[in-house]
Order: sequence, then structure tokens, then C-alpha cells
Amino acid sequence: MAGDLRPTWCWLLAGVLLGGCAGDSEMRWGHASAEPGSTFVRLLAEPNSDSISEFASAGELLQAVRTQKVGFALLEQPAQITEDVSVVAGVYPSVLHILVRKSLHNCTEPVLLSDLLTRGGVYAGTSGSTGYTLLKQLADAQWLPTMSELTVLDNPFSEQPDIFFQFGGLLPVDAVRRLTDYCLASVGDPQDVGQGSWADGLGFRFPHLRPFVLPAGLYPQLNERAVLTLAVSTVLLTHTSTDEDLVYDVAGQIYDAASQLSQIYPLAGPAIQANLLEQPLVLPIHPGAARFALRNAPTLLERYAELGAFLVALLVALFSAGLALVRMRRQARKDRIDEFLQQLLQARTDLWRQDASPDVVRSTVQHLQDSVTQLVIDERVQADSAYVAFLTLSCEIARECDRKLE
Repeated sequence: MAGDLRPTWCWLLAGVLLGGCAGDSEMRWGHASAEPGSTFVRLLAEPNSDSISEFASAGELLQAVRTQKVGFALLEQPAQITEDVSVVAGVYPSVLHILVRKSLHNCTEPVLLSDLLTRGGVYAGTSGSTGYTLLKQLADAQWLPTMSELTVLDNPFSEQPDIFFQFGGLLPVDAVRRLTDYCLASVGDPQDVGQGSWADGLGFRFPHLRPFVLPAGLYPQLNERAVLTLAVSTVLLTHTSTDEDLVYDVAGQIYDAASQLSQIYPLAGPAIQANLLEQPLVLPIHPGAARFALRNAPTLLERYAELGAFLVALLVALFSAGLALVRMRRQARKDRIDEFLQQLLQARTDLWRQDASPDVVRSTVQHLQDSVTQLVIDERVQADSAYVAFLTLSCEIARECDRKLE
């Protein structure tokens, strides 16, 4: 049963990814899987099967990456930061399947793990696996009864589990057919995701986990309703000192194969194409992978192009407004002189009236000249044609007054 719950496509995917790097004879890669996974890797890595190393557990494989015994390894993201190990690419989510015998729980309603896992024998994978590690972490954090109070099975073949608590890909059809006595338990209402659900709380407590919803009817006879569970990212790892250009190329090969890989496993495509820098990762991202993720990022000039265009438009608008203001002020000053011109014309008209007094008109003209001169000084009115016309007319009227007085 354990082999059924970890489908062969996981290792098929590993073979495709790692096989794409087989051109480098100095590269080595590893996997930690049971049959038939190791066979798939060897078949797909031909003719470089000698460069494959198989490890008994994910922990040993992770250590092999740290010590550079292998160049790249595909495995579920560990719960804690591991020294000297970094992420090359996110590949697919590994989903927690909580399969329980229908005689213990009918799966029609969500159930608390603390209640469910005390009802029978639990198989959470081998020691060191993601499921087993999470089970132990939940017990240590007092989210579950202590491990001694749980019936944890070591061998699913000799002891038939009442509950499977395992991470992996989507269940293959042949596994679903063998699980007619089981149903998928939900840890909460899928509509509560992001609203403080139990799964949200686990995501805060264990950053490598995130809520995940299995759609209703995904597995005939296993989940008639949507199931809220957990997922952990399966990532491609390498040593932090791995050549940056090599990591960049490997990340590119994975991205280019996203369409093909999604045909093998539908959840792989979206995970690969998602921006690695925005994915919830515990481990640091390798500089080469980060450079690949930013390959299409806009340059500094492109990034601020819109801001630059806005500033240019703003400057043009300010210049236009300033120019208009200057013109308005000039027009206002001209209008002031035009007022004095109108008064001059009225004074000239008054001069030729029969009862007009040349002295009075002469005094009026002199007063207007003094006013305009003071306006030029105070308001900096330009000596333009209007000002010249005023002076010419005022002098002409003054001479007419003088002639009339003679």
C-alpha cells in the first residue's frame, strides 16, 4: 500500500528533470525512493545511469547535497533552513493525503487531527519522511497527543493501517481502486482558508506548509466534497556554491519543460511557471536561480519610464502654465496703460470744448504722465508699444494745451 501512495510519476518527473542535465559528465544527482521510482530514474537517465546515487531517505539525500556528493536533488522542502543548501526551482506541490477507514470516519464533515489520529493505527511513512516528521512536530508542539499515545505503524504491509498520513502527488488510478474502504478526511472547511482556519494556523507555525484544497470528486468514492489539507513544495536543490551559470541553465531547462512536465503531472506546470521569488520557501534561493527568475524583469530605465514620462509631462504643464501666467500679467499691465490712454483721449476731447480750460487739461495730462511713470517703476511694466503710444499722445495733448493758451 505504501508504494501505491507515492505514485511513480514523482520519480518519472525527477528523471526528466535530472536527465536534462546529463550532458555534464561531472554532474551527479540523487534520489531517495523505493521501487519503482529508482528504476524510472535509471531508465530515464540513460546512458548516464552510473552518475545516479540512491539514498535510503530524504535526510540522507539532503546531507549528500550539503557535502556535494550530488549536484542536484529533487525532494520535498525540509521544515528548517539547511546550511549550504539552496533552491534551484519549485517543481510541484506534494499534497498531504489523510486517508481513513470509513468505519472510523465517514468524511462527511471536517475532523480534528487530535481526534482522528487516536482512533486507530496510523502510517505516516518511514522515519524522516515529510509525513512522519510533521506527525512528530505536531506532537512536540502539543497539537496532537504525544507520539507514545499514537499507534504509529512502521510497516503498512504487515499491519493494515486505519489511517494513512502521507505527503505525495495526486493518487494514481490504480491506488484509488485499492482504497475503496477509505475516504479522504478534511482538516477544515475549504471556505475558511485565509480566514484563520486550522490549516492557516499550521502554515504560520510551520512555514514550509500551506493550505491546499483537493476539489470535490477528484478521486471517485474517496472525496465527494472538497477537502482541505496541507501541501509542501517539492523543489530542486543544490549546494550554495554550485556555479551560478550552471544553476541558471538548469532552472531554464526546467522552465522550458514545464508544458511537457504538466502533461505528466498537472500540478507541475503552474508551480514551475510561478515566480520563484514569490513562492513560500524556507530555504534560500540560489543566486543563479534568482537571476533566472529576474530574467524578464524591467531594467532601471524601463522600471521608471512611466515616472519619467509623468515628470516630463508635469514639467511641460508647469512651463505652459508659467508662460500663460506671464502672458496674463503682461496683458493685465497693458490693460492698465490702456486705461490711461482712454483718460488721455477724454482729456483731448475736453480740451476742444468751448468752455474747456487748457490749464486744467494740461494738469490732467501731467498727472496721467506721472501715474504711468510710477506704474512702470512699481509694477515693472515693460516699455512696449502701448507705453510709447501713451507718451506720444500725452506730449501731443500737452503741446495742444500750450498752443491754446497762447
